[in-house]
Amino acid sequence: MPMMERPAVVEVNGGKYWENEFSDFYMKVFVPDTDIDGQTNNYTFRAPLLLVFEEEKMDRDAEVDFAKKTGLSKIASRVDSSVIFVYPKAEGGWEGADESFYASVIAEIKMIPVYKDGIVENFNFFTQTFEGFFARGAIFRADIYSFGKSADYVAKNLLKTLQGQYLWGPGEITPAMCSMENLSVVPDVERKDIAILSVGNSAEVNSAFEGCENLLVKDTAEYIKDFDSFVWKFKMWCGKIEFEPDFPALGMTEDVGSVLVKTSDDNDFIPGKPEEHKVGYFAYYNNGIFDNGPVPLVFGCHGGGDSSMYLTFVAEWWRIAHKYGFLFVS
Repeated sequence: MPMMERPAVVEVNGGKYWENEFSDFYMKVFVPDTDIDGQTNNYTFRAPLLLVFEEEKMDRDAEVDFAKKTGLSKIASRVDSSVIFVYPKAEGGWEGADESFYASVIAEIKMIPVYKDGIVENFNFFTQTFEGFFARGAIFRADIYSFGKSADYVAKNLLKTLQGQYLWGPGEITPAMCSMENLSVVPDVERKDIAILSVGNSAEVNSAFEGCENLLVKDTAEYIKDFDSFVWKFKMWCGKIEFEPDFPALGMTEDVGSVLVKTSDDNDFIPGKPEEHKVGYFAYYNNGIFDNGPVPLVFGCHGGGDSSMYLTFVAEWWRIAHKYGFLFVS
């Protein structure tokens, strides 16, 4: 069941923190400080959903410290995202949890443009009803970090096609990436396309990952390095693993910015109707495109703030701009 009351948010060193106890699990969320104005430039469709499956239930200080020491907080801060810690309420903890635990977690996470402190407000435009508060995140970019007992849970339950609440209703919720550290069981791999990060595991365990299409085997975790070289590029879109574009390798530039515009009389979206408001944009173009003069400009206009990234990375307007040599501004 969704949160019908907004959870209490507290200030911590380096960000904000909130927690909630659901029927099947505990969720704790660290929202690191960021220089991004997320209400102007919304990265939700691109930001990773960083899910930490705690081996043992930790307190707030330990979770914040973990996020900082591993670098997960820096990864989240780059794109105005969060680090989400979860632990099951099942008897025996991870040993008593099954795949329904993961479905329960994903059901409490949504992408909605109206958000603050890593919390979105789900107001149904069509029925004009409030449907609850949710943790903010892109469930098709679920990157799971697990250790010991929680890694055993992932290895036994999540390396396969999973069903639950997708973006707009029931659908596939298979994770994009699963990091498993110090496994004590041999994983049961049904889906070979799920990205696998195997850390500190035995040769027997790693042999079970042979044939996986997206695999990185490490002796020790290097969170930022591993993310930048491997994890960042994966998304599980409607049950199909897809790869994000590497703009430097493609010879493309991504510009991020905003402009100040006058608020029109019929703009009922912005509370208080200030005289002016900021409009954010993301621009994509081939390097050197302006060297020989003006180029065609294509605007991608959209209804909500987060759908700017949808047009670029899901509808793939970046690919069309790259192929035909025009400036795309979303």
